[in-house]
Amino acid sequence: MKGRSPILLFLAILFAAAALYFFFFTERNDGLILEGIVDANQVVVSPKVQGILERLNVDEGSSVRAGELIATLDTAELDAEMRANRATVENLQAQLAQARSNYQMALTETTGDLAGATALVNQIRTRAGVFAQGPGTDRASMAIPINDPRITWASYKIGLYPVFPDAASARNAVQTERRLELAMEGQRFFDLRRYGTVAAVINGYINGVGGGAENTRILYKKFAEPIIARHRFYAIPNIQIQLSKTGATENLKQNPGW
Repeated sequence: MKGRSPILLFLAILFAAAALYFFFFTERNDGLILEGIVDANQVVVSPKVQGILERLNVDEGSSVRAGELIATLDTAELDAEMRANRATVENLQAQLAQARSNYQMALTETTGDLAGATALVNQIRTRAGVFAQGPGTDRASMAIPINDPRITWASYKIGLYPVFPDAASARNAVQTERRLELAMEGQRFFDLRRYGTVAAVINGYINGVGGGAENTRILYKKFAEPIIARHRFYAIPNIQIQLSKTGATENLKQNPGW
């Protein structure tokens, strides 16, 4: 029994030393440390619009915060769609302007409502006085306010008409506004034919009535056939005239001069 006492004492001291070392010299954590992959709730992130992914700013498992940019879409397709939509809007605006000018002309010619006609044509003037062609090609500089200081090549002054004093003044105003609003859209020639002034205006443009002669600038126009009365109307195809016959009677007559 006496032989075991030193051994038990030694073991007790050794255990106490080990316990002291563990508590004072080893790193301890409050939780249990495990290595591996932990399944968590998955969050699906998607843009409000469809597009091609241009750049991804995070990797799987990265920490992100609310509002942080995690990806960038290629905007080329969206920009093209925006330009197409803008062209559609501009076309619709031109059609609206045309409808307003036609209605204004109708008011003038049928009811004599000169105040109403003035208000309609001034709506076109007001819209035209908002934006103008800018100095650039991107969204921010393509169309800019008409008084923007970046416009250095022109000084736009788009005022409003006072109430037209008579039908002739209203008629001249709407013809001028149609010429400006629908420029480069293929309407001018048909408007002139409708007004009955196509021969005077086109022939004057070619031959220099009231200004420089176009046939001195573009030489082949020296040989242009002058516009005469028959050019107010198209020629009716002969086959249509033949098909209109009832027996030997032509029900469809050729336009004068053809």
